[in-house]
Amino acid sequence: MRYLGISGPVRSPSRTTTATRLVLEQVREAERGAEVELLDLGAHRIQLCDGRPLADYDDATRAAVEQVCRADGYVVGTSVYRAAYSGVLKNLLDILPADAMADKPAAMVATGGSRDHYLVLDYALRPVLAALRARVTARVLYADPGAMPDGEPSGEFRDAAVALASELVHAVQRA
Repeated sequence: MRYLGISGPVRSPSRTTTATRLVLEQVREAERGAEVELLDLGAHRIQLCDGRPLADYDDATRAAVEQVCRADGYVVGTSVYRAAYSGVLKNLLDILPADAMADKPAAMVATGGSRDHYLVLDYALRPVLAALRARVTARVLYADPGAMPDGEPSGEFRDAAVALASELVHAVQRA
């Protein structure tokens, strides 16, 4: 199986990318032989979505879309800014073909400046992934600054990442 982590922070490296990578590492542990890759939107620039056909975007943008289309499951990570998921993630999701994520499991990961923003996953990102017909896991992973002191995940956060990865792997295996 092929898993793609999509990390949507504005800059790289970031806590969001660290959290997304952690879940991907746990996916690799839970499913031996799984192909795991990361599309870091803070480091990988794609063109702005403007409604043109996918064929008219540059090679880097089309390659990112192809990565998404090839995956069997996703770890979608975002930083939270102004009570919403990141614009770079929104841009990628807007460019995707309507069926790119259809019937494929997706797990959500977010990082924010306070505990107050954890609901962004359920009230903002989950509906968009559902509109793309992804099968979003019930469990989510949210990191406020206390979950990753000095940029390193706490033991409790690691345990939550293991549980999320396990749920995602089971969903992909059942798909």
